[in-house]
Amino acid sequence: MEIRGKVLSKGDVVARTDKFKVQEFFLDCSTFNQYTGEKRENIIKLQVINVNIEKFSSVVVGMEVKIHFQINGRFFEWQDKEMHSQNLTAYAWEEVKYNYVPKTPVVPVSSPEDKKDTGKESTTDENFDDLPF
Repeated sequence: MEIRGKVLSKGDVVARTDKFKVQEFFLDCSTFNQYTGEKRENIIKLQVINVNIEKFSSVVVGMEVKIHFQINGRFFEWQDKEMHSQNLTAYAWEEVKYNYVPKTPVVPVSSPEDKKDTGKESTTDENFDDLPF
């Protein structure tokens, strides 16, 4: 699965055992209503584990990213109750760069030299008619 958003914060690396480390981070995946402009907040907690923690160090707070992740869930017993745990574990990511170029019409700019009378009929003259009849 994948999701896009802005990295809001990164937690500290926590060593759960001598072979398992985890780092949690929060991703802002909020959307906006296209008609009202109202923001629908959607903050997601994900994690990176073990060798991916070092790779994830290149991601900084505020960066727009596309995260590839998997969902890990399991049941467990705690204080004589059956509980459930679920984690979103990121395994790949890339920075999202927007190459937005505004669409503005290109208007030719005429210079004073274009308006000089050269003695020839101008094709840019408003009275020029290129119709065959």
